[in-house]
Amino acid sequence: LEMGEKKVSIPEGTQPDMLTPEFARELIETQAQLEQAGSLGDDPDTKMPVFAKVGRFGPYVQLGEKDENDKSFKPKMKSIPKGYSVEQVDLKLALKLLSLPRKVATTADGEEVVADIGRYGPYLKSKSKTASVAVELILDPVEKDILAALEAGKQTRGSSKQVLKEFEGSAIKIMNGRYGPYVNEGKTNASLTKGLDPTTVTLEQAQEILADKKK
Repeated sequence: LEMGEKKVSIPEGTQPDMLTPEFARELIETQAQLEQAGSLGDDPDTKMPVFAKVGRFGPYVQLGEKDENDKSFKPKMKSIPKGYSVEQVDLKLALKLLSLPRKVATTADGEEVVADIGRYGPYLKSKSKTASVAVELILDPVEKDILAALEAGKQTRGSSKQVLKEFEGSAIKIMNGRYGPYVNEGKTNASLTKGLDPTTVTLEQAQEILADKKK
């Protein structure tokens, strides 16, 4: 998007009907405010500056800056999860996000439980299970709550499939597999339409995707 001399990337997943003048103006103004504000502060461990930015894949936090004299250095980046606007991010929250992935618990069997935020949102992972969870659980982890959430996880040892969404009264599910999200109904699978958020896709959209697959 461009407005005068100002430019900003359109976040991936933005639907065409969202590209209104108001949306564009808000995106550009937010980026301009962030650039003007500079860093959120410095990371106490590395002494490097921490930033909140908006990029092609949406808002994110960044540790450090690119160094023209050191091409090998790459700043660490982490997506800002849904539910948080980039304006809400302060140094404390940014450091919590940048600390991911990190160990947050140990199971009774001695498996380490790691928390992280991936393409489809926050999750917990041990050697044998994976569970999608609320972001608050991994930002301020309490071990007993972590273990309870992991126990309810739907992914088992040796499986690369994960249920992302189910619809009440329907056999249709949104799954995450080796090659990305897809719609499943019994023995029928169909890749999720590019640009659709697997966590917000509706039953009607899923039915249309399956219908196209069966044609």
